[in-house]
This record gives sequence, C-alpha cells and structure tokens, in this order.
Amino acid sequence: MKTLITVLACLTLLATLAVAQDHNYIPLEPGNELWYVNTGDPSLMNHTFFEAGPGDTSIFNSEAIVNGSVVSTQRGHFTGTPEGDVIWIGPEMGGDLIPFSSQYLRIDAPLFAGKTWSFETSHPMFGAMQFTAEVVAEEIVNVPGIGSLYCYKVHYDEFWENAGPQESDRWYADGFGMVKILVPGVSPDPFIVTTGVVIPVEEMSWGTVKALYK
Repeated sequence: MKTLITVLACLTLLATLAVAQDHNYIPLEPGNELWYVNTGDPSLMNHTFFEAGPGDTSIFNSEAIVNGSVVSTQRGHFTGTPEGDVIWIGPEMGGDLIPFSSQYLRIDAPLFAGKTWSFETSHPMFGAMQFTAEVVAEEIVNVPGIGSLYCYKVHYDEFWENAGPQESDRWYADGFGMVKILVPGVSPDPFIVTTGVVIPVEEMSWGTVKALYK
C-alpha cells in the first residue's frame, strides 16, 4: 500500500511539474530538422530545418522535394514565448524579412481539445488576413521510425486578401513539433514526419505524461 501511495505521489508531482514546464509545439531551436513524406506518394517530401535568426528569433527553412530534387524553398522568421506560444514574424523575400503588421499567433499554448483562437493582421505581399484555429482532436499518431506520439490536431482557416482562402490540418506533439500536415488542394494525402533530429526538452512535457498515463 505504501509503495502504491508513493508511486501515485510521484505521478502527481510529475504531472504538476509537467504542467508548469514550457510547451514546445514547434522545435524552434537552431539545429532541429524534420523530414516529411507524403503518405500517398512517397516521391513527394518536405524538409524543414531551423537556424539562428537575429535577436531571439529562429529562421524556419522549408524545402519541397520531388523525386529527390528540391523544387521550391521558403524561409520565415519565428519566435516563441516561455509559455510555448509560436509567433510567425514574417517571411523572407529576396533575403529580407518582411514582417506582418501585427502578431501572427501560429500556436496559442497550451493546446487542448476544443481550444480556439483568432486574429487579424496584414502583410505588404498578402494584403489583409483573417485567421482562426481550433484544436479539433487529441490523437495518437504512429510515426514511421519514431513510434507513437500523442498529438493535438489543429484546424486552421485563413483568408489572405491577395491569395484567397487557405486551410490546413496540422498535428502537433508537445516536445517534438509538427508530426503531420494535410493541406487540401496541395495534396489529397497528408505529409507525415519520418525522421527528426529534435533537441530534447529537459523535463517531461504534459503531452508525454498524458501519452504514458492517460
């Protein structure tokens, strides 16, 4: 009985510590890399990696790969808060950062089923923008070569004045980053991460606790 009480006390303490820890839904630290493959067409891949930006920002690099060749690239500046919020500062155009007029809150931490957030901003290239996001589910995603990850599925609806409506579903694992992405119109099948080099968090995240003990 004493052993059981001790175990339960340890789990309670672990959960309490985990709630207090910073969330990490996108691995912004320089050196992190993730590779994604399309579930319906393995010849389509995406490679993302992060490098240090000016100040406290990180630069997100994305390479679209078809049959082993890079066909397009994107760069954008991101930052985060101690609570785990992820803020897109703006994309790079011709090597220069062109920021949004106001905060582009990509992730409003912490995530949990049913959570919503929204905002409006604008950009010199994209015009006025409206953005809404909702955590529509909490799911286990089986990742090839990595294992099962406890994920928050977030549905994004966006309207860009100069590009029209955009939507996507993205699955995030706390302490790891984006595990899966589905963008209708780009591909009928989602992209899922297959390989990741992610700097580990020092403390076990709340998502990890739930994955182990839920």
